[in-house]
Amino acid sequence: MRGNELMMMTATADVGSRLLALLHAASHVLCDRPSLPLVEQSLRQNRSQLMRMPQVHCAESYLSTDTIDQLHKEIGLLAA
Repeated sequence: MRGNELMMMTATADVGSRLLALLHAASHVLCDRPSLPLVEQSLRQNRSQLMRMPQVHCAESYLSTDTIDQLHKEIGLLAA
């Protein structure tokens, strides 16, 4: 994908209509692990309404474990 082909949309779990609009418009969906079951359920329930099924990509974590460890050190939760 090139930058001019990329459109960023966001949806939260409590706004089902926004998630459905995202699924209609997207060819790829990036979500976090806790949101994956909700996204998959929404895809199953609305399969007949979708022209094409988007590819779902689940992100392991927004922050790497190294970054999380560094943050813990900076706020004093881990010994340096």
